[in-house]
Amino acid sequence: MSELNTLRRMRASLAEPEPMRLAAVRSRVTTRFDERGPRVRLPRTGVRIVAVGALAVTIAAGVTVAQNLGGVDENGHRRTGIPGLPAGPVASAAELAHRATVKAASEPTWNPRPDQWTYVKEMLATSSAGTAGSLAGRPDRRITAERWIRVDGMQRAARENGGRLESRPTTPMDRSAVPRTDYTYLRSLPTDPKALLALVYKESASFPLSRDTAAFTVIQDLIRNSVLPPKLRAALYGALAAIPGVHFAKDVTDVAGRHGVALYRIDEGYLRTDVIIDPTTYAYLGHRAIAVKDHTSTGGDGTAHFAKGQILGWSAQLATAIVDRQGAHR
Repeated sequence: MSELNTLRRMRASLAEPEPMRLAAVRSRVTTRFDERGPRVRLPRTGVRIVAVGALAVTIAAGVTVAQNLGGVDENGHRRTGIPGLPAGPVASAAELAHRATVKAASEPTWNPRPDQWTYVKEMLATSSAGTAGSLAGRPDRRITAERWIRVDGMQRAARENGGRLESRPTTPMDRSAVPRTDYTYLRSLPTDPKALLALVYKESASFPLSRDTAAFTVIQDLIRNSVLPPKLRAALYGALAAIPGVHFAKDVTDVAGRHGVALYRIDEGYLRTDVIIDPTTYAYLGHRAIAVKDHTSTGGDGTAHFAKGQILGWSAQLATAIVDRQGAHR
């Protein structure tokens, strides 16, 4: 079976990325990930696309770094061991971005070789009820997927549920995508949140979405689909926090059951998308898309009904690393 047929089969078993109004933009944002199979343009309806499903064969990730947190102080608060980083729980989006920035400044600079590879393993929810642009029922099934991208961006590889490793060269379409995800390009991006957000606004200006929805979409994709240098990861949190309409939540659970805080935005008045972050290490944990009220959307592909509380997309980043070859875990 050809690689394309294999990936078409893999895609067929997964939830499509979120409900559909961001279809046109998401197809542009995620064009680089053609491990998924051929590009599909969904009709522009009143429903947004959640980054789930098809991304299972194209995953990349924000980097998780184990930290020595130094026990607890005399008040029972966890010590960070990092000067300038306060103890106690994170209380706001701005504070989360600040803490991540302070912590990133204490971490060493990463300088992987061009011939090394970024690696991520992710778990995604699917539903036995099927999919129709989102999870069509309870998120009662799980898929794990792994992805490797060479640091210089020249090659890519993917594997689902421990199956056959599929490898391919990077295409011109990958290189022209917004945003790009190769590590060499990521190192060139500004690490000042204001400058980074201005760049995102500029590069997403042609997307058929509101300015802030487009920026949130691009940054969410960049956090989720890249192995990020620590300072850039913190800057992306800061950029997210600065987007109008982005809020902070204290307790959100990824699909692996891990609790974190979240930066989230509600679009179309019903669809909340969470970027879930570890409140201690500030690593990216995963995402969740959930309907916050009942909603019906009608478009060229039919009518979709979403009930309040329905999870439309859900993921967890399980492992990340920089490795010496495709197929390696560490």
